[in-house]
Amino acid sequence: MIDRVWAGLMERFGAATPRERAGLALAVATGAIAMAIASFDWAMGAADAERSARIQRAEAQAAFERDSDGAFQQRLAEDVNKVWRWSIVETSESLVRAQAAPLVESLALQAGLANVEVAVADSADEGGSVGSIAIRLGADFDWPSFMALLEALHNSETSFTIHSIEVSGGADGAPRLNLLMKAPFLLEAPQ
Repeated sequence: MIDRVWAGLMERFGAATPRERAGLALAVATGAIAMAIASFDWAMGAADAERSARIQRAEAQAAFERDSDGAFQQRLAEDVNKVWRWSIVETSESLVRAQAAPLVESLALQAGLANVEVAVADSADEGGSVGSIAIRLGADFDWPSFMALLEALHNSETSFTIHSIEVSGGADGAPRLNLLMKAPFLLEAPQ
């Protein structure tokens, strides 16, 4: 069967004019060049895929080695423990607000501030179960009590970040402290 087809093609090729044979040779050469370019493109794509797979494997192996390293696990556990210790941990945002206000008020009173007013923001900066809550503290200002408050905030188990401090004259002329701070919180699943 193949011999008959081949013989038929050779007969037609022999009957073709030189111009037709040149055109046919040009078509075959063009097809061969196109196939060579396609093969080269396929080989380059395969090389890129192999290089990408090798890089992914190396990254995965490095991550596995890092994650299985005992020292890394210990550091990670310590860091997670710090976040839990420094944050207000409750099951809902309203409980976080309820816990934050008395905590800041007690720190201010222990520091010796008078006429303490604490307001906790109704909404929190939240990213899922982790966020921060804004707390505004107002009190009569004096330097020793203010420094004692800063020391108390520094030594507190909860991490407070002070965003603004304002001291202004009150209605009776006594200086008044307005302090805006944020405290981190973690929302844990109710048990």
